[in-house]
Amino acid sequence: MQRTGTGTWKTATFTVNDARFADRENAGADFRLVSGGSGDPYAVTAHSVAVTVTGPGVLPGDECSGS
Repeated sequence: MQRTGTGTWKTATFTVNDARFADRENAGADFRLVSGGSGDPYAVTAHSVAVTVTGPGVLPGDECSGS
């Protein structure tokens, strides 16, 4: 998503068909947001993040252990 410099919130939706939540990112996170490449002077602020997992064999959240 391109930054527009308007100072307004934007919504982005991403579909990842082969996601694997296995605590493999920095500090054991499941995913991370990266702002641009090396030397990018602009920070990204995320107001909220929602993750929806669907597919065969996926249990509803209220049936998962620990819920």
